[in-house]
Amino acid sequence: MTEASVTPLPGAPRVKQRTHSRGLTQAYEIRDFAYSEVVALMQLDAGTLKDHLARSQALLALARTWMIANEAIRIMRGRGLPKSVMAMNDPERKRQRRWRPAVPIGISH
Repeated sequence: MTEASVTPLPGAPRVKQRTHSRGLTQAYEIRDFAYSEVVALMQLDAGTLKDHLARSQALLALARTWMIANEAIRIMRGRGLPKSVMAMNDPERKRQRRWRPAVPIGISH
């Protein structure tokens, strides 16, 4: 952890604050750049079919860049994958499990 340059309040205990790593900061910058470029491209008017194709390919590349940067941010922040909706709605997960007392193996009554 590195210390951030924050002016503490008088009498407050000194607390180290965690700052973003360089990779995380770069991932945020790439994601934000991809978004701003998508917004700019969407405002352009594609006159010919070639212009429309080039714009579509650029939008696809920017969308991929945004998704990759978003995944990098999720991983660097230590967040797990979201749980699957189908797994949460699975009837077997919702079924109540009954408790059975353990019977030692090899002992007969």
